[in-house]
Amino acid sequence: MYANLEESGKLMNLIKDFMQKLGSKISFGSENVLNKKGKLFLINKKLHENSQSNFFYAGIYLGENKQGKFIPSFNLLFILSKQKTNKVIIDKKAAWLFIYGKDIFRERILKVEGDTKKGAITLVLNNFEDCLGFGEIIFDLDKKPNKGEAVVNNILDLGDFLRREK
Repeated sequence: MYANLEESGKLMNLIKDFMQKLGSKISFGSENVLNKKGKLFLINKKLHENSQSNFFYAGIYLGENKQGKFIPSFNLLFILSKQKTNKVIIDKKAAWLFIYGKDIFRERILKVEGDTKKGAITLVLNNFEDCLGFGEIIFDLDKKPNKGEAVVNNILDLGDFLRREK
């Protein structure tokens, strides 16, 4: 039922790698992260001591390992959005399109924080700084793209959950 220490170490590396790609400086100690069947939960010390009991969900769900890739939860994205990380803040129209799975165009970006280079992973926030998901920068944001060319590829957005419910 519980993952072995080697698997837990691999999962901790996956989450650390993801957070580093976002430019995050925060980290979670292994004593605060519980791995249950490839799903990671942020828990307090008291819960960790009692973690051998059977449970479905504990603490804050951080994400899971799917075929060697870390898939973050929106809980984790929201935590990271309040920290110093790579972020693009987009206008209302772009926010609407983003949660429908669309990519982001340069003219819709209001503000950029952190890494602006192609290949960087960035959080996507609306103009109220609510986290809508994350994406990959596919065109250097400090350069002028061709008109109608996307600059941030949508990887995961809030609307994904609803689209999967079909």
